[in-house]
Amino acid sequence: MGNRLTDKKVEEIYSTWLETKSVAKVATICNVSVNTVRAYRLKYDWPAKAEKVTKAVVKRVGDETVRRRARQQKQYADMAFKGSKALRMANPKKIKPRDAIAAIDIGIKGEREILGDSESTEVTIKLRLPKGMRIETLGQGE
Repeated sequence: MGNRLTDKKVEEIYSTWLETKSVAKVATICNVSVNTVRAYRLKYDWPAKAEKVTKAVVKRVGDETVRRRARQQKQYADMAFKGSKALRMANPKKIKPRDAIAAIDIGIKGEREILGDSESTEVTIKLRLPKGMRIETLGQGE
């Protein structure tokens, strides 16, 4: 390589190569020869470098997705548990049973969706209600 390029120019060439993956396009865009682009690509093994960076990004995104899904799954499970607890201990003056059941339903459905089991959305709940408490059912369209 006759005239050595500045580090800044090499980074510009590398960035352009990442976008285009075409030596000819990079040479035209960066106003350098095709041979210069090839030489730097080989010297710094840009394909391997790009693959390594891509793998690192994919792993980081995947890890974050797993953490986010686990956090959401826990939140939905907590919602179902709290709804169930609220229904068992419900004071009709403070909470309507249908509100607690809605929390349970949302929690169970959300948890199933997070876990990839979103097809089975119907939930059957068996509960022993406090004496004198009745469950109001929603009519069609409510």
